[in-house]
Amino acid sequence: MLMVIDAVRSAGAGAALYSRVLGGAGVVRLWWRCLGMLRALHTAVGRGCAWVVAGCGRMDLADPSGRLATRRPSGAGKFGSIFSETKGPQANRFRRRKTLTPVSGPPRILRDSFSRNLAWVLLLISLCTPDAKGACLDWSRSVGRPDHSAVYTGMLGEHPVRIMLHLDVATGHFDGAYGYNDQPVVLILTGDMLPEGVGAELDERDPQGHLTGHFTLRFFRPRPAGEDLAAYDKEDRNTCEYLTGSWRSLSGNKKRKVALFPDGEIDPVYDEEREMNEVTAYKLRRAMLDSNRKSFASLLRYPFTKNSGRWVVGVWNNPEEVVKNYNKIIPFSKKQIKDAVPHILQTSQDTSQFMNGSVFITHGKVTLICGGRCPVLP
Repeated sequence: MLMVIDAVRSAGAGAALYSRVLGGAGVVRLWWRCLGMLRALHTAVGRGCAWVVAGCGRMDLADPSGRLATRRPSGAGKFGSIFSETKGPQANRFRRRKTLTPVSGPPRILRDSFSRNLAWVLLLISLCTPDAKGACLDWSRSVGRPDHSAVYTGMLGEHPVRIMLHLDVATGHFDGAYGYNDQPVVLILTGDMLPEGVGAELDERDPQGHLTGHFTLRFFRPRPAGEDLAAYDKEDRNTCEYLTGSWRSLSGNKKRKVALFPDGEIDPVYDEEREMNEVTAYKLRRAMLDSNRKSFASLLRYPFTKNSGRWVVGVWNNPEEVVKNYNKIIPFSKKQIKDAVPHILQTSQDTSQFMNGSVFITHGKVTLICGGRCPVLP
């Protein structure tokens, strides 16, 4: 069996090198580690099986004189040999050999090399083969046009994030960006789709181009806590809409779980307006967290309107009125404000949506705040 493991492991080494060059070595490296652990496990369990076989064989022995044999350990040998102490004409022969020959033999799976190797192979498959979770087979289902970027929102560790990814279908290359809720700038993403579309490996860089981290992601939607398992098992796993995996720092000292779900797409035609509006969104979030009324009022376009659904519930004509009525205007909790990500905002024409569509920003000015999602773009 060790020869089989060594042969597979040698093949795995070559495959790992080839896959590393292509940028998709995750699964192969998992097999490589598992084979190493399995080889050590084979050695340890093999020694244990030797002890069990000796014990099983000894229990089948019966004294030719009709008396049951007894056992006592000897100090000889690596594990200590097992021999019998009997009474009767066979006693001297047993003491002289200090070994036992089983009458019925060990169990078949331990005696038959083919069965034993088959058992190890099955164990290898069960331990080292990752569950098939799904794949992104059709990127066009996530974006309306090839030049558009898919938008994902979710969590990186304990931080809300928004991520934008564009895929060059011909080369399998990703480029994009993402931002945290509490950071003023976005980080740059570049990477590649993994073979068979199972996920993506992405490098993270700061605005100066310095490598700062790495994402390992899979196209997979975890089952929500309240969802029925039978219904979940029937779902199509081949989707581009959910990304699950991990982020690690450049040094490797920090590692965080990542869970992302879809939130539309972005047309690059509006990038200039979007980036201007995102600067305002960051300032707005900061002003609301600090309850800075003057800073908040300076970001609005006048006359400023607050809606509840389709109904207008307030209109303010200047910053002074906004400062006086600040508490009436802000419908958000501190947690909602804290979790809002002012980056990668959905943008149409010159207007971007912020805080799940509850805030509209146009040409760098806040034009509308709603108690809930605003119904239509102004």
